[in-house]
Amino acid sequence: MKKESSIIKRWENAKVITGVVTSAMLSFISLAVCMVISFLGMLFESGADGKRTCFFDTLYFESVTGSDGAVTMSMGFTGTVFPILVWLIVVFLFCFISFYFAKRILIYRQRLIEEMNEANI
Repeated sequence: MKKESSIIKRWENAKVITGVVTSAMLSFISLAVCMVISFLGMLFESGADGKRTCFFDTLYFESVTGSDGAVTMSMGFTGTVFPILVWLIVVFLFCFISFYFAKRILIYRQRLIEEMNEANI
């Protein structure tokens, strides 16, 4: 119980900047993980030559087999950044709103505990 109380206290005392930084890091990490998973899925979904895109057409992979049997591959960004920005904003807002409401609930919980202790005295 003592450890839970210290974790709750640290969460209650967390500053807004902590929520902003944590939300930003989580949004960038989730973006990277989803882009890698999307890219790997796209790589293994088809063995045919050609250009394939993934993660809302932001990444591409192109393979061309020459007449001599040599395979040329290229990959990179397509130049479309709007889906990446939307992803970052949506995940950031979700994480920050979750942080904010969890903090408000913990503050409310602490106030109820204090009121209950005052009523019992």
